Amino acid sequence: TTLNSILTGSNALSLKNVRDLGQSCTMSVDTFNMTNTAGATYLNWQDNFITHLGTIDTSGQTLSLKNVQALDQTGVIKADTFVLINTSGDTNLASQSNQIVHLGAIDASGKAFSLKNAVALDQSGVLKAGTLTLTNTGGAVDLGTQANEVTNLGAINTAGNFTLKSSGGGLGLLGNVNAGANVVSLDTGTNALSFGSAAVVASDLSTKSSSIDLSTANLTAVTGTVTLQADTSAKAISLSDTSSYNISASGLATLKASGASNIVIGQTGATGVLTIGAAADFGSGKTVTLNAGAFSFGIFAQQGGWSINWFRITSVGDSSSSSSSVASSVASSIAV
Repeated sequence: TTLNSILTGSNALSLKNVRDLGQSCTMSVDTFNMTNTAGATYLNWQDNFITHLGTIDTSGQTLSLKNVQALDQTGVIKADTFVLINTSGDTNLASQSNQIVHLGAIDASGKAFSLKNAVALDQSGVLKAGTLTLTNTGGAVDLGTQANEVTNLGAINTAGNFTLKSSGGGLGLLGNVNAGANVVSLDTGTNALSFGSAAVVASDLSTKSSSIDLSTANLTAVTGTVTLQADTSAKAISLSDTSSYNISASGLATLKASGASNIVIGQTGATGVLTIGAAADFGSGKTVTLNAGAFSFGIFAQQGGWSINWFRITSVGDSSSSSSSVASSVASSIAV
C-alpha cells in the first residue's frame, strides 16, 4: 500500500504491485521498473531522486511521479494517465515509443519536457514546460483543453492533428512542426506568438493570438493554408502598419515566400478594422482572405505616374454576383 524509504544508490529497483500504491518516504534509485495494472500508483508525495524510468506498465491506471533531478528512460511507459512534477531538471521521455493515453497535470516549469508516444494523446490537466518537444506516431495530439503554460515549442511531429492552447507569457516556435497532411492549431489567447529563425511548419497552420511576429519565420514548408487570427474578433489588424495585431512588412515577405496556397487573416465575422498601410504583396498563385468588419474601399494617388490595369472585388459565397458587374458598380463611384 505504501512505500517506505527506498535507497538503492546506483542500482535498479523493480516492483510488481496489484493494488493502489503510495509512498511515505523518498525514493533514491538509478533505474525504476514497475508493473501495476490493478491500481493507481502515486509516487508524487515525496521528493524522489530517480535517474531513469525503466519499463513501467501501469496500463489502464494513473501513474503520478514527483522527481527532483533530470529524468530519462530506458524502457516503455504504459499508462492511462501520466502525472509529473519535475521542476529541478529536464525530463526526456523521448527514447521509447510510450503508450500514454492522457497527460494529467505536468509541471516542468522552466525545464524541457520531451515525450515520444505511440497512441493518440490528450490531456486532463495543465501542462507547464519551458520547452515542449513531442513525437506521436500513433495519432493526433490534443493539448487544447487546458490553460497550458508552455514557453517554447521544440520539434513537433505527429501522425494526426496537433492542437495546443497556451495561456502563459507567450509562445515561441523554435523547431520544426510537422503534422503531415493534418492541421497544426496554436492558440495563445491574449499572449503573443513568435517564430524562431529555425521554425518550419510542414502542415496547414492555424493560429490565434494577441499579436504575431513572423519577421524571422521560415514558413517555406507550409503547403496548405495559413490562418492568422487575433485573439478577439473586434481587434484591429494591420498589414505592414501599426496596430494591436500587426503583420509587419517582413512578416508579409515571409508569407509571400511561404509555400502556402491559401492565406487567411482575421476571424470570420470580425468587426475590427483592417488596415493595409503599404503594398501587401502575397505573391502570385495564392488565395488571400482578409476577414474584418465593414470596408471603406478607396484608391488614393499621392502623386502621379501610375496606372490601374484592373481590380476585382468578389463577394465570397454570393454566386449571383459576377466579377464584371461588381467591377462596374464600384467603378461608377471612383474618380481617378
